[in-house]
Amino acid sequence: FLPEATHIGDACTADIQCSKTFGAQAQCLNNGTCGCQKDAHFMEDLCYRSVPLGGLCRVRNDCRNGPSTFQATCIRGECVCTFGFHSSADGWECIQNILLDGPCSLDSDCFLTNNSRCMGGLCGCQVNFISSADNRRCLRCLGDSCTNSRQCVVRGNVTNVTTCSNEVCECVQGYTPNDEKTDCNGSTQLLAIFNTVLLALFAVKLLRDEFITVTEGLNSSNRNICDCNSIPLLPPNNELSS
Repeated sequence: FLPEATHIGDACTADIQCSKTFGAQAQCLNNGTCGCQKDAHFMEDLCYRSVPLGGLCRVRNDCRNGPSTFQATCIRGECVCTFGFHSSADGWECIQNILLDGPCSLDSDCFLTNNSRCMGGLCGCQVNFISSADNRRCLRCLGDSCTNSRQCVVRGNVTNVTTCSNEVCECVQGYTPNDEKTDCNGSTQLLAIFNTVLLALFAVKLLRDEFITVTEGLNSSNRNICDCNSIPLLPPNNELSS
């Protein structure tokens, strides 16, 4: 009769003493103690297969093979990171998603934003890219290479003033890039002119409506005033008596 192990690390002489308590992934190690197999890990009193992110799994703990993958889970038979985390390049770590200007230690920490990297401990845009107005994207600078116009967006996220011409981001006709190549001069000026004209037209309309209202009021008042010249004159009394 072989006693069953009750704790990981208990003495053993056969695998059965360990697997009955800690599951099929447990065994009696060469040093005569119970432990998990080479490609397995111990969690919540059982030994589980160590499955990398993207690998096939049966239960969540197959994916949680250490502190670095505690944010992993098993969904539809595949190990994936939970919301807000992404897989490391080697598939053995769930890394928290970090936005631009967020703290980082490796370029992979800035995975959430394309064309970004870790610089000085903060996520920032790579060379020849600028951050968008909402600080969530890294956009190509004017003059950089491109394949379609959607890649060419100036800092204000205005797309109708840029284009991809001959595989280079440029301002459309009538606009010129600023010194930093982050905006097309003319976009803000035209917008300001348009707003000024719009306000002027609105003011003219208000004045016109006010003038019409006042004029109609005066005409209405005049209709209620008696005109003495319009009343027929009566003849003198002596003429009436004759």
